[in-house]
Amino acid sequence: MNVLVVVAHPDDETLGMGGTIRKHADRGDEVAVCVGVTERTRETTTDHHHEFELACAVLGIPTTRVQNLGLSDQRFEETPVTEIVRSLEEQWFPYEPDLIYTHNPDDLNRDHRIVCEAVLVAFRPHVFKGTILAFETISSTEWGVEPFQANWYEELVLAQLGAKMDALDCYESELRATPHPRNATGINVLARVRGHQCGVEYAEAFRLLRKGPR
Repeated sequence: MNVLVVVAHPDDETLGMGGTIRKHADRGDEVAVCVGVTERTRETTTDHHHEFELACAVLGIPTTRVQNLGLSDQRFEETPVTEIVRSLEEQWFPYEPDLIYTHNPDDLNRDHRIVCEAVLVAFRPHVFKGTILAFETISSTEWGVEPFQANWYEELVLAQLGAKMDALDCYESELRATPHPRNATGINVLARVRGHQCGVEYAEAFRLLRKGPR
């Protein structure tokens, strides 16, 4: 199976669905990640691109299956959605994904919402017959106005949750102390809550945006 994960920023892939990415890699699926921007605008000397590559390696994604759309952090609205759509089409149609993951359309972060819109346009039903799932990005999705409508769950074994934690550690500049949710404690608590909602110990939750016929 070819799996495509489309995110706005480095760390979104880990915060949102790092365990499920590792699960796909463990199954032998071909996982690729498309990120809108690799460098954040915060005033820091941190090499965010390097952090991103390290995290992807932990999750089982080789650098040959990582692409950058070259957008401006927190300024995605300055690029017409049609241009983002065109970039997605040019870069990823040849990859022929069977399953696509992207941001929740109701996230607080505007960049997330724009990426989701671009994915839904680029992979319209008449050109993409697969399934599109939205993940929740901790410290963005739960801070939006609309509650996350989880209707799809992926069980995680402890090793897959551990890989998510290890990948999160690669983003030292993005971590925050508890009670902020963007840390190992927040990730663990959410994984347990989502697991208990579907009758397992650990899980990640998703929102089905489109179910393909295959």
